Amino acid sequence: MTTSKTSSGQMAPGPKGTRILGSLSDFAANPLELLQRCQRDYGDVASMRLGKLRGTVLSHPDHIRHVLQANNKNYNKGTRGIQKLRAVLGLGLITSDGEFWFRQRKIAQPAFKKERIAAYADIMAEVAEDAVNQFSKKPGLGKPFMVDDTMMQLTLRVVGEALLGQDVSNKASVVGQALETVMEISNKRLVRAFDIPLSWPTPENRRFRKAVKVLDQVMHDLIQTHRRLSVNESNLLSMLIHARDPDTGEGMTDAQLRDEVVTLFLAGHETTANALTWLWYLLGKHPEVEAKLHAEVDSVLGDRVPTLADADRLVYTSAVIKETMRLYPPVWLFARHALGDDTIGGYAIPKGTTVWMPPYVVHRHPDLWDRPNTFDPERFLSDNASTQYRFAYFPFGGGPRQCIGLHFAMLEMQIIVAMLARKFRFVLDVDHPIDLQARVTLRPRFGLQMSLETR
Repeated sequence: MTTSKTSSGQMAPGPKGTRILGSLSDFAANPLELLQRCQRDYGDVASMRLGKLRGTVLSHPDHIRHVLQANNKNYNKGTRGIQKLRAVLGLGLITSDGEFWFRQRKIAQPAFKKERIAAYADIMAEVAEDAVNQFSKKPGLGKPFMVDDTMMQLTLRVVGEALLGQDVSNKASVVGQALETVMEISNKRLVRAFDIPLSWPTPENRRFRKAVKVLDQVMHDLIQTHRRLSVNESNLLSMLIHARDPDTGEGMTDAQLRDEVVTLFLAGHETTANALTWLWYLLGKHPEVEAKLHAEVDSVLGDRVPTLADADRLVYTSAVIKETMRLYPPVWLFARHALGDDTIGGYAIPKGTTVWMPPYVVHRHPDLWDRPNTFDPERFLSDNASTQYRFAYFPFGGGPRQCIGLHFAMLEMQIIVAMLARKFRFVLDVDHPIDLQARVTLRPRFGLQMSLETR
């Protein structure tokens, strides 16, 4: 295990960068390479400066467990990145903190319990079956198409119907374009040394505010439609609308509901769609893995539509999904803000420090993983995999703030992968460029172009 030398009370070593910007230019150009270099050259605790922002990069499971779980009360989400996201997401589950976050989480939790997952499985299967039928009818079967766009449409419909109780597929292009705009600009603002306030009427700020306004209108329409129905259904939006504070009896305002709904749109479909996109890419490069996946799907399902009960039987499918998220974690970087002084790995973490925990780096750490850059789902088939890789593998975060939709997302991916793989092979376009783009989520920079072949 590569660990930093103990030097209590001192900051960990790390890249110096330039006098004014530190490593900000390197981070803006290629954050993944910079974070990997921190671990490789300076060890599992490394400090760096991004403009005025000073922080520490953690690449050891014990240190990540310390921040996310053991000493989580000392670390909140008051980071620069979260502040930028709040301009889009407001105070939803991802961006809120403290008692407010705890209250919202308690309200949302019942929508993700096991008894609800069964109903969601039926919706997921229906959406996947519709996709299979549409693909089968396409006269262009065998012609190139953009897999990432298609996966976005699929997961957006699942989120809409399962969690919001409405088919939002007719809004997919509008919402997708607006989210693309706000995420693109948010990412630019995150890596700038000097950021112009959003209130200034620059062309970029006008684009940003216009896109947020589009999102606001779509979310408002969804909320008002649900309120007019006045039905206390079991989807998440209905639960949020009808929830009441036990002390005051007050319900959530439309502004609070808006923040939670737009958070669902981003976290509930973007991350899953990216994971599915990378999965088809990896299967296209590894026919031997694809063949094993097809064999399991054929054996478990036959001609049936998958149900919740099939999830435990799609063992290899689940391993393929987990291995995909190891190599290409949709959330490639978690960050926390230190509320008080701390010591990690023998190095000082002063109050106010930003702590960065990159799954992309930890998931490829040569001391934690055998053949770390090799796509090998078999590594997740051992009985002790969940404990062996605890916090060495954390695509959904960890501790009290672990993603509330973990089981929802895993089931959704299992069902979509099983349904599509049972019918089709995804064939890579060898001329299409593949490059990583680390924005809010980890995406293929130029999208992913593939074609379908009927099995």
